[in-house]
Amino acid sequence: MVIGGIKDWAVTKIITAAITKLATMLNPAGAIIQAIIAVYNTVAFFIERINQILALVESIVDSIASIAAGKLEQAANFVERTMARTLPVILGFLGRLIGLGDVSGAIKNVIQTIQTKVDAAIDKMIAWIVEKATQLFGKSKEEPTDPKWAAAVTGVHDALEKLEEGGQLDDAKVQDSLPAWKTQFGFTDLKVEVKDDGHEIMGAMSPHKPVAKMGRDGTHTHPFPLAYPKPKNRYNTIYLGPANSPARTQTDLKKAYDNPVTRAAQQIDKFVAFPSGAQALGGKPFGIQGKHALGLGDKVGPLTTAGTTGGYLINDRLDKYGFDRAHEKVEGDHFWEIQFGGENVIENLWPLDEDINGKSGNYLKNLEVTLPSGKKKKVPELKAATRKYWFEITSFKEP
Repeated sequence: MVIGGIKDWAVTKIITAAITKLATMLNPAGAIIQAIIAVYNTVAFFIERINQILALVESIVDSIASIAAGKLEQAANFVERTMARTLPVILGFLGRLIGLGDVSGAIKNVIQTIQTKVDAAIDKMIAWIVEKATQLFGKSKEEPTDPKWAAAVTGVHDALEKLEEGGQLDDAKVQDSLPAWKTQFGFTDLKVEVKDDGHEIMGAMSPHKPVAKMGRDGTHTHPFPLAYPKPKNRYNTIYLGPANSPARTQTDLKKAYDNPVTRAAQQIDKFVAFPSGAQALGGKPFGIQGKHALGLGDKVGPLTTAGTTGGYLINDRLDKYGFDRAHEKVEGDHFWEIQFGGENVIENLWPLDEDINGKSGNYLKNLEVTLPSGKKKKVPELKAATRKYWFEITSFKEP
């Protein structure tokens, strides 16, 4: 590949130089032209190669100086270096003189082009070798399975599952059970460590290794994480007229409220779902307030089998003040779900879009958690269990 590249360059340049030579020879003024070309090439050569020529002269002078000083070995090195520097200069001069240009540069460019391709091929080969070596030896780093350890870990998981099924799984019960599990399953040490994502049982037969990652077990201390399916911004501001008003759309009521004259004449009031201060309707609290206005980090629970009693408490009041629920397609909704420990009080109720209400209910019904035993259960199964389960709101996200 290298020889081929050099060959192509040589053929092209030599033919070009030969044609130029013949053309000037056939012309009566050819001798003069040849002389001009020769002078030009000589001058151009010295300009292009001045640094190499100076280095050559320096090597010759150094060689003579070393010989004169009796430093024969050093002189030999200078002579060798001088010869190495002489060849490129001579080749360059001859090439320039006969019109071939930079001979050594052209060869260097060919080699560099080939070298790039060779480097790329070598890189691919190294990557392939690394991949195959990883596949071949990667599994050798894993620790061999210890039958005794595996049996002990299985025993602890089974014990946790029995506590779970019996409704007895909590921090105190786990701590009380550790000494018995330690003896029964052959651990030299067994303890609970608290981590960012819950807690984990660590054991040792030497050295310490994880036995059961309990994570969050749904107790009040370690509640399950919950993305609450009812974002607060989906509970809209509403506009109401005076008591015993005829039903009107929210668009109509808002338009009347926005005009100070009609607002006063028609006694239109504006109400927000989560008031920062006191808000009342007909002399009674109105809006989601106090502990019912859940926020990030709040715990909800315990789960209960009590069904949603409906939003009649707020629906009756809305109807009385001219709110057209059928037109707006909303229902009175408990912001803090009854099944998650919420209360059926007016401070926990606000109208919510029917579709969002239905979606959030289905989401909570099908919500699945992982128990410390590793089993997964949905909310309806947890509600039927003996022990109580709690959740912590980690985000608000519409399903």
